[in-house]
Amino acid sequence: MTSEGVDFAFECIGNSALLAQAVKALRRGGTAVAVGLPRADAEVSVNVVELVTQEKSLKGSIYGSTRHFADIPRLISLYRRGRLPIDRLLGRRYRLSEINDAYRALLNGEFARAVIVPN
Repeated sequence: MTSEGVDFAFECIGNSALLAQAVKALRRGGTAVAVGLPRADAEVSVNVVELVTQEKSLKGSIYGSTRHFADIPRLISLYRRGRLPIDRLLGRRYRLSEINDAYRALLNGEFARAVIVPN
């Protein structure tokens, strides 16, 4: 992160406190994007004066702003035909019984993405 803040900050787990931190981390004119979906009653507190005077933006995004009724079936079709290599994006698959190993590997930087599957 720069001393001036970041251009974009993405909150992807649905944590209101982290979304507020994302807004604070922005540089002048930066945009914070809420991707993760919190509880239905969740609210976020931001300093409105800072938001306005620093021309920061806070925006929501559901499924990357896709048209999910059209795009999701299309993506599934591409995957099934071998034209969308989603499997290459996964770092590794772990069984639920290996959750501690998965967490250690994550902390050690061994992967960026993994899937936990039931035993």
